[in-house]
Amino acid sequence: MLHRSPEVSFMRRAVPHLSRPALLAIGGIAVVGAMAAPAPASGDPGPAAPHPDVQVALSFSTASPWGDTDLRTGDELTYSLVVENQGDDTATGAVLFDAVPTGTTYLPGSLTLDGDPLTDADDADAGRFSPADGDLGAVHVDLGDIAPAADGGPTHLVTFTVVVDASAAGWQALVNGAQTSYRGATSGVADGTVTNIVLGSVRGGFGDLPPTLVDHVVSIRPTADAPSLVVDVLGGAQTAAPEVLSLVGWTPAARGTLAAGPGGSVVYTPDADFAGDDLLTYTVTGETGNATTATVLVEVLNDAPAPQADAVTLDGAEQVTVDVLANDTDPNGDVLTVRTVGAGAGAVASGTLLTSLGGRVTFDGTTLRYAAPAGGLEAGRTDTFVYVVADPRGATAVGSVVVAAGESAGTSAGGAATPATADPAASPGAELADTGVSGTATAASAAALLALGLGLVGVARRRRA
Repeated sequence: MLHRSPEVSFMRRAVPHLSRPALLAIGGIAVVGAMAAPAPASGDPGPAAPHPDVQVALSFSTASPWGDTDLRTGDELTYSLVVENQGDDTATGAVLFDAVPTGTTYLPGSLTLDGDPLTDADDADAGRFSPADGDLGAVHVDLGDIAPAADGGPTHLVTFTVVVDASAAGWQALVNGAQTSYRGATSGVADGTVTNIVLGSVRGGFGDLPPTLVDHVVSIRPTADAPSLVVDVLGGAQTAAPEVLSLVGWTPAARGTLAAGPGGSVVYTPDADFAGDDLLTYTVTGETGNATTATVLVEVLNDAPAPQADAVTLDGAEQVTVDVLANDTDPNGDVLTVRTVGAGAGAVASGTLLTSLGGRVTFDGTTLRYAAPAGGLEAGRTDTFVYVVADPRGATAVGSVVVAAGESAGTSAGGAATPATADPAASPGAELADTGVSGTATAASAAALLALGLGLVGVARRRRA
């Protein structure tokens, strides 16, 4: 095989975009998916609810004296990433991740944010270079909360530099793409977006044509029984002459772990708290040593929890502890938590509320208790409150609890209830006076959850057309 000094020509490649969460609005309040509250009339989904949409434009440049069509080993490529929230809700906790492209080496101390240098160490500033990510390392930049550009939100610029190294084979593509992870400020739903892909082609000698690879687009809806996805990256690969292809490496994904699978495949396992788009690149060689790199775009799908109605019988007890999660399930096998509780016309993430009948609902972030109204709950009457159940990826749903007086001791259908001693700290203050709402509190409580931005309901992500 003939070999010449690497020459890189620049091309830009688009990544197929995947879905955004489907959003609805009920009564002008943002919700995602379905809940135990009235649906919009006549199937009208209403206006779209606010959600963030962080987009990053990726490009690169070189100061090589040979120009951008004749780069050689030791020449530098500087990547520029322009970050902007093009949605209509704030993106919280945004983190930019960019793995160093195969065939290059990170230039220490080159990372910047908005023109200011960042250290490579994992210290107090916003950026770091992590050499432990894959074989070549990756840059991480904490962008914090990003308000929508339409509301005056910032446009960030991240840059870093790599050096073309001797591992770049003739005609090998130097492929780069970045990923940004964040959550919606209103919904708390996890999301991730991927940049466009940029690449250079390392020029080789005559007969050095590398394999032709496929840019794969795949999706996974993780479950307890199937938490990972096996990607046949060699599927669809072609060569100019018959030869055996080998997977020789990959760059790390931002929000998942990677492992070698059977038959030259890659196994992707998403993080338990992530849903959205993720990216990795993989490199394949032929028998002659020719190498090329392509991408795998992964869409991690998430389903909302499935709360079951809880029926609790007091049976003479003044107060019970209600395990509302005991009969709730999650299609993805995620561990569920109670995010908020609603009673009467109020909702809290921690605190005490009065139901419309004067019952006390107390939630301390872990334990949920119900105390009967003064004088007890009358025979034949029921009291009601609601709660929001959430999974680690931010998807939520609303469940309801119906409390009856009962006649026999300590029974519960649905959620588990156990008698509890009175909690003096749970006594309502003057600000928690009865709101006067009559009848069942379910609809009013659900509305309160929504009005406070605490009761948003997540749904599975759907692939764009």
